[in-house]
Amino acid sequence: MDVGRIGHWVISPPQELAKCMMQTYEGFDILQRYVDDTILDLGGKAEVTVFHPWRQKEDF
Repeated sequence: MDVGRIGHWVISPPQELAKCMMQTYEGFDILQRYVDDTILDLGGKAEVTVFHPWRQKEDF
Protein backbone atom coordinates (compact mmCIF):
# COMPACT_ATOMS: atom_id res chain seq x y z
CA MET A 1 0.00 0.00 0.00
CA ASP A 2 1.38 3.38 -0.99
CA VAL A 3 0.87 5.94 1.79
CA GLY A 4 2.10 8.77 -0.39
CA ARG A 5 4.41 11.53 0.62
CA ILE A 6 4.96 11.93 4.36
CA GLY A 7 4.84 15.48 5.60
CA HIS A 8 4.30 17.73 8.56
CA TRP A 9 1.34 20.06 8.48
CA VAL A 10 0.40 22.71 10.99
CA ILE A 11 -3.28 23.54 11.24
CA SER A 12 -3.96 26.70 13.23
CA PRO A 13 -7.61 27.60 13.61
CA PRO A 14 -8.35 31.24 14.40
CA GLN A 15 -7.12 31.97 17.95
CA GLU A 16 -10.42 33.32 19.26
CA LEU A 17 -12.30 30.31 17.88
CA ALA A 18 -9.83 27.91 19.50
CA LYS A 19 -10.03 29.71 22.88
CA CYS A 20 -13.82 29.57 22.80
CA MET A 21 -14.05 25.92 21.68
CA MET A 22 -11.61 24.63 24.29
CA GLN A 23 -13.87 25.64 27.18
CA THR A 24 -15.94 22.42 27.02
CA TYR A 25 -15.40 18.79 26.03
CA GLU A 26 -18.04 19.17 23.32
CA GLY A 27 -16.33 22.27 21.94
CA PHE A 28 -12.93 20.55 21.95
CA ASP A 29 -14.47 17.61 20.09
CA ILE A 30 -15.84 19.95 17.43
CA LEU A 31 -12.45 21.67 17.13
CA GLN A 32 -10.71 18.28 16.73
CA ARG A 33 -13.14 17.30 13.97
CA TYR A 34 -12.51 20.65 12.27
CA VAL A 35 -8.77 19.91 12.20
CA ASP A 36 -9.28 16.31 11.01
CA ASP A 37 -11.66 17.40 8.24
CA THR A 38 -9.29 20.17 7.15
CA ILE A 39 -6.42 17.72 6.79
CA LEU A 40 -8.56 15.34 4.74
CA ASP A 41 -9.88 18.20 2.58
CA LEU A 42 -6.28 19.22 1.85
CA GLY A 43 -5.43 15.73 0.62
CA GLY A 44 -4.14 14.03 3.75
CA LYS A 45 -4.64 10.27 3.78
CA ALA A 46 -3.74 9.56 7.40
CA GLU A 47 -2.76 11.58 10.39
CA VAL A 48 -1.38 11.70 13.86
CA THR A 49 -2.65 14.79 15.62
CA VAL A 50 -0.45 16.40 18.25
CA PHE A 51 -2.44 19.03 20.08
CA HIS A 52 -0.64 21.96 21.66
CA PRO A 53 -2.77 24.85 22.86
CA TRP A 54 -0.11 27.54 22.75
CA ARG A 55 1.37 29.78 20.11
CA GLN A 56 4.95 30.80 19.58
CA LYS A 57 3.96 34.44 19.18
CA GLU A 58 1.55 36.38 21.37
CA ASP A 59 -1.45 37.91 19.64
CA PHE A 60 -1.95 41.45 20.92
